[in-house]
Amino acid sequence: MRHVTPSWFMELFDRTLRPLLCNAQSLVAPYVCPGDRVADLGCGAGYFSVALSRLVGATGEVVLVDVQPAMLERAQVRCARDRRASARLTPVLADGASFTPAGHLDFALLSWMLHEVENVAGLWHGLAAALAPGGRALVLEPRWHVSREQFEAELAPAVALGLERTDLPPACFSRVALLQAPEAYVAAGNPSS
Repeated sequence: MRHVTPSWFMELFDRTLRPLLCNAQSLVAPYVCPGDRVADLGCGAGYFSVALSRLVGATGEVVLVDVQPAMLERAQVRCARDRRASARLTPVLADGASFTPAGHLDFALLSWMLHEVENVAGLWHGLAAALAPGGRALVLEPRWHVSREQFEAELAPAVALGLERTDLPPACFSRVALLQAPEAYVAAGNPSS
């Protein structure tokens, strides 16, 4: 298994440095609407989970995904403590090798976690199958830790599966890309409806 960031470190990082580096809500707001079903892959201690829950609202759902039970617990507690975070939360303990959520997703966030995934191609296969037609995945990887070449290698399986890639300006000290399922998406077991 690849290295995973300890839960105590994420909690400390989220409370101290991360708010100085990145405004979670403004970063994801352009891609999320009330009532959406979204996934926070590698949710960690819930820094982005709260923003996603606020944005999708009471009629939406946030699928919290992490390989560490402690992270899932912290993300749920963090969302519960925020009065404006009203979405239904669905925690999923991942195995680090694949991702197969039940039902379609309108949006998925992969923030600073893809480099920790054992089977990147497997993750993209599951995510491509889960994205609704027009569904999007926002990928952020830390610039000081993930080289341009590694970032390209991480995204290549998604493009090979038919997701349309758009590079975005660096944000939050990260390399950033948006991947979108075509509107008439028929690939990787995701029949268009």
